[in-house]
Amino acid sequence: MTTPKHELVNRRCDKYAVINGWDYKVIYPKQIPDKILRNIKSLHGALKRRKWFDEWIPIVEMRLRYMGKIAIIDLAKSFSTQISPLFILPVIYHLIAKGIFTTNIYQDIDEYSEISMGSLLEQIDRFVLEEGDNDEAE
Repeated sequence: MTTPKHELVNRRCDKYAVINGWDYKVIYPKQIPDKILRNIKSLHGALKRRKWFDEWIPIVEMRLRYMGKIAIIDLAKSFSTQISPLFILPVIYHLIAKGIFTTNIYQDIDEYSEISMGSLLEQIDRFVLEEGDNDEAE
């Protein structure tokens, strides 16, 4: 349900997007499946970059590139000879939240979720496009 103000804002945003060669689509939070919304909300807290992340981010990225698809906890445990996995977990969640690592956003994200290189945004974009196609069909 939109208000006249929402419609005005959406029209202006649409015009701005057209000028810049972009597509503009609105997704209202109620339209996003609960599981995806929960995952987005939980990852929001992981966006904050801690000081000690700078040392570990390149190493964690390189390790995931080498290992390929792996569970979050297994990647963290692969550092157990260097540092406690509990220090690596926040780095991994940060990299997921920043779009460096990806996982299945349609399932609850936890330490057993499999991750790989890539961005969650690709899945969200597909969801938006699928929703847009469904809206047009109605």
